[in-house]
Amino acid sequence: ASSQLTHDIINHHANWMKSVNDLQAQHMEQMCQLNQTLQSEIAARKNAEQQRDSRQAAEIQALRETYAKGEDNNFARRLHEVQCDLVKVVKYLQVIGHAWDG
Repeated sequence: ASSQLTHDIINHHANWMKSVNDLQAQHMEQMCQLNQTLQSEIAARKNAEQQRDSRQAAEIQALRETYAKGEDNNFARRLHEVQCDLVKVVKYLQVIGHAWDG
């Protein structure tokens, strides 16, 4: 009876150890899966941030170009106005010159 009891205790202990090892293995597996999920999530977020940063950089560049074009257009318009004013002044001077000559 004593050896049967010893045998049962050893069996029970072996089964218990197997259960503990199985639980540890499951836990490790779950931790690995969680780690992979977290790594994927981090990579996805970094990618999304990079895309957002690229989009924002492109938008800023587009705004700069639009502003530069606007400034160019503004400058061209002002230049045209000044040229028109100069033409008026020249015509005015010609009129005065003819009047002076006359």
